[in-house]
Amino acid sequence: MKQLDTRMSNYLRLVSNEDVQTICREKLKPLGITYFLYLIDLKDGRRFLLTNNGAWSEHYFRYKYYNVSHFADIDKQYNTGSYLWSTLDGQALYQDARNYFNIDHGITLVNKLKNAYEFVYFGTTKDNSNIIHLYLNHLDLLNQFILYFRDKGAPLIKMAKDNMIALPTMEKKQTENNILCFSGNINKQMLVSELLPNKYRLSSIYNNIVITNREADCVKWLKLGKTANEISDLLSISKRTVDTHLENIKRKLGCKNLFQLGYIISQIGTNNI
Repeated sequence: MKQLDTRMSNYLRLVSNEDVQTICREKLKPLGITYFLYLIDLKDGRRFLLTNNGAWSEHYFRYKYYNVSHFADIDKQYNTGSYLWSTLDGQALYQDARNYFNIDHGITLVNKLKNAYEFVYFGTTKDNSNIIHLYLNHLDLLNQFILYFRDKGAPLIKMAKDNMIALPTMEKKQTENNILCFSGNINKQMLVSELLPNKYRLSSIYNNIVITNREADCVKWLKLGKTANEISDLLSISKRTVDTHLENIKRKLGCKNLFQLGYIISQIGTNNI
């Protein structure tokens, strides 16, 4: 059997601890999702991750599946969006995940940051093919969990980041390009700020509702009597985007129309949004 170096083995034990598993068990298992991986991949080849399945991650690194993984190419450009595993190249690694670790029918959500990518993997057991309907029809639930994980798991994310690793294939490339001669704090402030969830928790009886930074902007202008067209001009975004934000807020607050939404936000102090 191929051996994994001690440093990598220790890292994987660190980032697949019980706290990560507990968060996933509480929030994802009721949805039928049994596998989770949160990965930040910097463009210089360094990365950090958190997962509820350290055994699969150890297998992945031991057999160097980063050489065939669709999302492990440092020179490749990825678009923000969602990708079903069945549509990706490098199917050998997904076959191993399915056959030896009962991880299958997955989806990866990609978020392009300024100098890094955020990859979030969700999977289930091989007998649960119906999960695809959840992915396609309720993608908002996955995005909501990501926001929750960034918040709830902030100490875990910091711990994983402080012990950042580099892919073996990148270590040589980094040395050749003198990338590692920079301070260990390179881009640290930028990365920390990008990982902070841009969201607000509403006040009063709605304190269990979380909205994004941009949704909060739309709510503030809507409360001041602005129309969707006016909000579009004020925020320099399309009216369609404004409408999407307002629809998301209506859904979160259980509103059927803008009149009902207007009434509810009139009860919420602007400074608390």
